[in-house]
Amino acid sequence: MPYPQQPCANLRRILQQHLLLARRLLRLTKEQSAALVAGDVRKLSELEAQQRETLSQQQALEPQREEATRLLTTSLGLTGDLKLTQFMPKLPPEEQRAFTQIRKELLNVQEELSEVKQQNLRLIQNALEFVQMGMESITQLHHFNITNNHGRTWPRQL
Repeated sequence: MPYPQQPCANLRRILQQHLLLARRLLRLTKEQSAALVAGDVRKLSELEAQQRETLSQQQALEPQREEATRLLTTSLGLTGDLKLTQFMPKLPPEEQRAFTQIRKELLNVQEELSEVKQQNLRLIQNALEFVQMGMESITQLHHFNITNNHGRTWPRQL
């Protein structure tokens, strides 16, 4: 049975779009790291909006990917909800290489994205801890002034 060129091309195109969006999300997340370090709230807000838009675009591609996968597996005479790695062996070697490359790149970008997100989470947690320490210091200083000043202004004027 000849392999289905059109369904392969459609799925490959959709996966390449996913890859482009994943790379964009990675770039935005790295920019978010720099904005967190700089404390640039305006930039963080802009980046968050761009990230939401990119994620929305990825989610919009998902039904297309599922349909393209279904059409390809059906044209290969397969049934069920199969993953790429499950039906790739039925494709010609050049298609297998193309899909393997796209899959590898997607997995690499997703892994790096996960690492950058974890880094950003640590930056946010560190900033929160810093703010909490500052608030505790202010509270302790205020308490010290109230309990040790006996109604006089602080510092006591000589």
